[in-house]
Formats: sequence, C-alpha cells, structure tokens
Amino acid sequence: MKIDQALRQAKKAKANGQLTDAREIYQQILSKFPKNAKARVGLAELDGANPPNPAAIQQLIGLFQARKLKEAAQFGTTLVQQHPNIAVIHNVLGATFAAMGQGAQAEQAYGRAIKLDPQNAEIHANLARYYQGVQAHDQAIQSFQTALKHAPNNPTLHYNIGLSYQILGQIEPAIRSYQETLALNANLPEAWNNLGVLQQMQGDFEGALESYHKSLKLRNKYAEAHNNLGTLYNLQDMHAPAKESFETAIQHNAKYAPAYTNLCELLEKLNQPQDMLGIVASAKEQFETLPADLRYFEALGIYRQKDFEQGHHLIADITVDQISEQRKTSFLHLSAQIAHN
Repeated sequence: MKIDQALRQAKKAKANGQLTDAREIYQQILSKFPKNAKARVGLAELDGANPPNPAAIQQLIGLFQARKLKEAAQFGTTLVQQHPNIAVIHNVLGATFAAMGQGAQAEQAYGRAIKLDPQNAEIHANLARYYQGVQAHDQAIQSFQTALKHAPNNPTLHYNIGLSYQILGQIEPAIRSYQETLALNANLPEAWNNLGVLQQMQGDFEGALESYHKSLKLRNKYAEAHNNLGTLYNLQDMHAPAKESFETAIQHNAKYAPAYTNLCELLEKLNQPQDMLGIVASAKEQFETLPADLRYFEALGIYRQKDFEQGHHLIADITVDQISEQRKTSFLHLSAQIAHN
C-alpha cells in the first residue's frame, strides 16, 4: 500500500471513530518511515483527542516513586483504560509491575509503550533494566542497543551494556562498552572500577592499576575498588599494599564481605592464622549470619592452630555449594585433611 493511500485510510478511520485502527495505520507507516511528518502529526492528534490530566500522570509517577506499588498499579490500570494511547502511562505501569515482580505484565506494559512511542530511548532502557533484573542479559543488551539508536551519547546506556556483557563473561565487548562510556563521561567511578576488573582478568595489570586509581580518585571511599586493588596487588605478591587495600575497603564499608575473605586469604598465604581469626571475629560483629567463605577461613585458622576437633565441627556445618567457586577446591582439601586427622 502506498503512503498516501494509508494516510487516507487512517484519516477515514479517525473520522469514523475507529481510533485504534487509525493509530495502527499511523504506527505501520512510522515503522517504515519514522520521519513521515503527516503520520507523526496524525498520531499526535490522536493522542490529543483524549488527553489525560497532567496531574493524574504526576500522581501515578508519585505513587511509583513513593514505592506505593499496589496503589500505582491500580491507578495506572485505571488511567490506561481511560487513555490507552499515552505511552508514559504504560511506561510507568511497566516499571511498577517490574518492581512488584510481575514480569509478564511489565513486559506487556513496556511493549505497549514502545509501540506507542518507538523512538523513546527511556522506555527501551527501562525494559532493558527489567531484563537485567531478571538476569536476561542477552535481551537487556538488545534493548539497551535499541535505546542507543535514539540516544547515542548517553553514557549510562553504554555502561549498562558493558555490565550485562561482563555478567555474561563476554570480556572484549564489555571492555569496549566501558571505554565508550568513559569517552562520553570520564567521571564515573563504577565504570573505571569495572574496566579495571576486566583488564586484571586479561593480565593487563598496568591498565587495571590505572583504572582502579582513577576510580578511587573520583570516589575515595569506594570499598569495592579498594578491594579490587587489593586483589591486584595480591596477584603480584605485593602483600603489604594488598593488606592495606583490603583493610581500607573494610574501613569504608564494614559490611563488605569480599574484603574480609580476601584479607583472610592473604593472611593464610602469609601463615598468620591468629590474625586471620581476628579478622573473622571482626566480621562476626558485622554480619548476623557469617558468610560461608568466612566460616571456612575460621575453620582453617582453628585447624592451623592444631585444634582438629573444633576445626572438624566448624567445617561440618558448611556444604561445598555454599562456598564461592574460587575457594571450592581449597575447602574440599581442608575437609579431607580435617577428616584424616
């Protein structure tokens, strides 16, 4: 069908009160010719045929921001029934359903919002963040990339693409995404930190060191970056700065468990079981339930002090599936040693 013929059909449908049919025709035109002025005007006129009260939309947004999710869902559903062709209502409703854990409804709402406003980067990004939240990272990347087509200079979109690639273990595209992020905005400590982690994984210790330092220059009390810097030093057997970095991470965030476990691992390497048990004791003051890796280090410290009975008692309360992947082998080795003694 030619564009002029389709436009005439849309106008006729609107004149006959068939607003849904008119909208679908305009959307079909814009899907192929997104810059067609007549279709865009016609679509805008349809939205204006039954405009919602701006105060009602603000009320919906306010309910969502106040985390009154049930009320937001009910009010948003009512608004959608009254104004089915307003993208922002579907968008907020999608975010509400996502926060409530109602995935099917969230996807449906975002899908309707995108159909109504396909060039709105925010809606595509919100759908992508929903996919990230449910660990559907391939779909998240696809939606973020669609958002980028409409907002190519948005560093947050590049960052989130990098994050999903990193979680999927796709290091090279993750690095590229973080580099694109930082080219647009070099003042993002999380991006520098994550880039450092990936550089470290690739053996680029010099690059990782520079990235961690840039991250910490932007946010000096960034516990995760201090911890990661410690792991970099530890890999190079630079024990004193590694210990200092782990301790600094704990100082800035006393509930950051990886810093405790990494510090315990370093103290085990240095054959300092008493100090290791001291770190475990400090962690017990912060955690209602001690993480399994720290319980492992407690058992290890007790074993190193030749208290085999207590070591056996502690290790028996831990199952291998509770231990992080990087320490499973050491855990099984210790379990066998204690059982033998």
